[in-house]
Amino acid sequence: MRQQLGPLAIVEINRSDGTQIASVASQASTEWVLGSATMSPLGRWALVQGDRNVPTATWYPTYAVNTSTGEATKLPWTVIHGSTGPTAVSWLAEPGKFLYEDEQAFYEVDLATMTRTEVGAIPASDYAWFDTGAFTPATP
Repeated sequence: MRQQLGPLAIVEINRSDGTQIASVASQASTEWVLGSATMSPLGRWALVQGDRNVPTATWYPTYAVNTSTGEATKLPWTVIHGSTGPTAVSWLAEPGKFLYEDEQAFYEVDLATMTRTEVGAIPASDYAWFDTGAFTPATP
């Protein structure tokens, strides 16, 4: 798990020669957990865990960072639940929107308005479907 204490530096790199094109720092200063960060396909938003230096509950809060301005907003919901790898976030075609799962419910988040809407549910994993006819031997 990589961490960075202080403002989060966001650097745009030229893919062809590796030179720095632009840089912006977040206005929020915290201890960032970088191993689980995810970025939107167009690169406008990053989701990062923060407040690692503050004793919290089970998970570190998720921040939405606007990579153009450096504005970092602590989301009122925990989106990233792990600190060692990518989280299950599905970015939507519309910029700044993504889907994620929390406690067997699917949510759509709109980062422009900072709203979350429940859009579906996952059946409980302890249910198993069994078709009795599938395993009944045929009668001669």
